[in-house]
Amino acid sequence: MRMPRGRSIGVSAAVCVMALALSGCADLTDRPEVSSDASPVAEPVIRAWLHQERSDEGDRRARVRIVNDDTSSLEVTGIRVIDPRLAQPIEREASPLPPGRSVDLTVDLPEVTCDEAAVGPAVLELIGLDGSGRRVDLPDSLGFLTRLQERECRQRTVGEALGLSWEGFTPGGPGEDASIRLVAHRSSASVSVIAVQSTPLLEFGPGVVRAVVDTPLAGEQLDQVIPLMPQRCDPHVVQEDKRGTVFSVEVDVEGERGAIDLAVDAEARARILTWVAVRCGFGG
Repeated sequence: MRMPRGRSIGVSAAVCVMALALSGCADLTDRPEVSSDASPVAEPVIRAWLHQERSDEGDRRARVRIVNDDTSSLEVTGIRVIDPRLAQPIEREASPLPPGRSVDLTVDLPEVTCDEAAVGPAVLELIGLDGSGRRVDLPDSLGFLTRLQERECRQRTVGEALGLSWEGFTPGGPGEDASIRLVAHRSSASVSVIAVQSTPLLEFGPGVVRAVVDTPLAGEQLDQVIPLMPQRCDPHVVQEDKRGTVFSVEVDVEGERGAIDLAVDAEARARILTWVAVRCGFGG
């Protein structure tokens, strides 16, 4: 008796299933076995960021914080900071960092770049014992480097347009105020000076912390006398001075207002500090 075709196929399938069960259910697709030894090795968990303390500003420095969140030591011999806002990378030596520890590495900041096409994320390259490099993100935790770039690029623009400088410091007599001249060696229709702000050491009169700068007539160059008097008669302020003779100058560059730093030269700085000491009565 012939078995119906459909029933024959069903029996054949059942026989095949039983055969597979008896033979250990071999995989007919011949897929390769995955070895547990092929699991990728996780890289150490490292965090890093760039920051700047107030004491770093005068020396134009910053700090690279590195945190080793891994269970093994971070074996490094050096670091390299690559940031499109800086004209060149920063390199310095480093030492192995034990697990669970962090370190602040102080670095000197190179010049900023004013190339608008230079954009992209900052990275920290960790140089291993074998010379190889591993890169991690390096965020600017407080955005100080962007502000520094904007300020210094503005300063270059103003310098090229006006050639600003401090000249002719004149110390006052006993109990009298001093003065200094703010001079522009060139004139510009697109760049102008608005005002000068006081410093931690100097002001422009009792309680006067902002000196307005007169706009020169068309074709003339800026040359204005700025009065000076000590803002604080504290010997420690003079001895530890870093920014007492660095003035913040408010400017307008093509309709956009901002500020630049304008320091007196080394000779004028020494004379100003000597005058402050005499004016305050602790100059000997």
